[in-house]
Amino acid sequence: MRAAVAIVVMLAACSDPKLSLRYRLTHGDSQQCFSDSGTVTTDCQDVTMLCDAYLSVRVLRPTDQDAPYISVCEPLIHPQRKLCGIAGIDLEQPAMPIPEQTLEVQMAVFPKDAIHFDPISGVAVCPRVEFGANGLPVPALPFCDDPEPLNCPSVPAIGGRAFYHPGDDTTVVDLGCTDLAELTDAEVCNQVTLVDVTATVADFDNLVTSVDKQVADRLSVGVGEPKFDVINDTHELVSTKIHELDPVESTSPSWAATLDNPGFGNKACLAVRDDIAEATTSLTCRGLDDPTADFDIPGVFLKKDVLSTMLGAIGFAKFPAKGGLVVGMVINENFQPIPGQTVGCNGCTVSYLSDDRASVVTGGTSMSGVFVTRDAPFGTTFTVTSSVGPNVEPVIGGIVEGKVTIVILQDKGSVVGGP
Repeated sequence: MRAAVAIVVMLAACSDPKLSLRYRLTHGDSQQCFSDSGTVTTDCQDVTMLCDAYLSVRVLRPTDQDAPYISVCEPLIHPQRKLCGIAGIDLEQPAMPIPEQTLEVQMAVFPKDAIHFDPISGVAVCPRVEFGANGLPVPALPFCDDPEPLNCPSVPAIGGRAFYHPGDDTTVVDLGCTDLAELTDAEVCNQVTLVDVTATVADFDNLVTSVDKQVADRLSVGVGEPKFDVINDTHELVSTKIHELDPVESTSPSWAATLDNPGFGNKACLAVRDDIAEATTSLTCRGLDDPTADFDIPGVFLKKDVLSTMLGAIGFAKFPAKGGLVVGMVINENFQPIPGQTVGCNGCTVSYLSDDRASVVTGGTSMSGVFVTRDAPFGTTFTVTSSVGPNVEPVIGGIVEGKVTIVILQDKGSVVGGP
C-alpha cells in the first residue's frame, strides 16, 4: 500500500518545482513486512505497533550526511496504532528553499526507547541509519565505540531511502521491515514500568518543615517533565502531562503515587498549585539518573501575595502573560537566608531583591537571600558563584511557560542539632 507523507518541499528554481514524497512497504523479497496475522503484507494498515514509535525523515545531499536540509524525529500517532501513522507526520518547510539538485531522502521508524532526548531542550533526536545498495537499512552493524552515541548508526525497525532527481513528480521511498519485532513483539512492548514517587511541600517562607494540614488540604500536587515547544520556542508543562500525587495520611503532610510508565527523561518537576483564584503553579525540579527508578522530590509552595510582591519589585502588576519566572533563595544549613551572595546561571540575567522583597538591589543577595530571573532556559544549572561554604550544590531550574520555578541553593554544612 502506498501512502502520502504530508510534505511538499519547495526547491529553488524559476518554476518553483516541488519535492513530493510518498512511501510504500517493500514489494521485494528482502526485509519483507509481516501483518498481525503473520502473513507477508505491503499494507501499512496490517501492521499494529505495540510499542510507542518515532519516525525519522532526513532530506539531504548524498555527499553531505551531516547537514540535512530537513531532519525530523516525531512520534507516530494513529488511533489503532497502525504503521499508517507515518502519513500523519507533518514536516516543516526548510528555512530557505532547497537548491534544485539530486537529493537523498531517508525514512526510518524506531521504538521510543531508541530515541535520544536533548538534555536541555527535551527535543527528540533519532539515531542515524546506514543504508545498503538496495535502499534498505543494513540489518547488522559493526561495533561502534565512538564516545558520542549519536555518531553511531542504529538498526531501525523499519526504514528505506530513495533519491529525488530534478524533474521527478514524486519520490517514492520503499520501506523494509528490518527488525519489525522492535515494534510488534508483545513481550518487549508490553513491559510495564512502575515508578513510586513521594513528595513533600514546604512554604517558601518556612523551608524547614512541610506545610501545615490546613494549607496542604487546598494544594494540588503532581509531577511531570517540561517539554520544549519548537513552535513557541519555550518549555511547557501542560496539565494533561502532570501525574497527580495523592495525599498521604501522616502527622506531616506528604504526597505519593505509583506511576505506570510515566515516561520521564532526565528531569522531573513537582508542580504545586493553590486552590485559589489566579494562583500560579510553582515548580521545583530535580535531575533523574534513572528515569525508571523510584524517587523523592521536595517541592516549595509560594503564596500568591508573596509572589505578587516579587512581581511588583521587577515591574509587573501580575504574572506575565508570556513566559515564566524563576524565584530563588540562597540559604545556609539552618535554612536562613544568606546575604552578599551572587548567583550564576550560565549567562542569564539575575536580579536580587531587597530585604522586604519589594524592590531590586545590586551587588548580590540582601538579607532576604532572594533572587529572580526571567531569561534562564529550562534546564539551566544554578550555582552560587561567591563562596558560602564547601557544600552548596547546583540546582536545576529555568523558565517554564506560565509557571514560577523555585530554586533553593543551600549550604549543606552541619545542621544545628543534627548528627
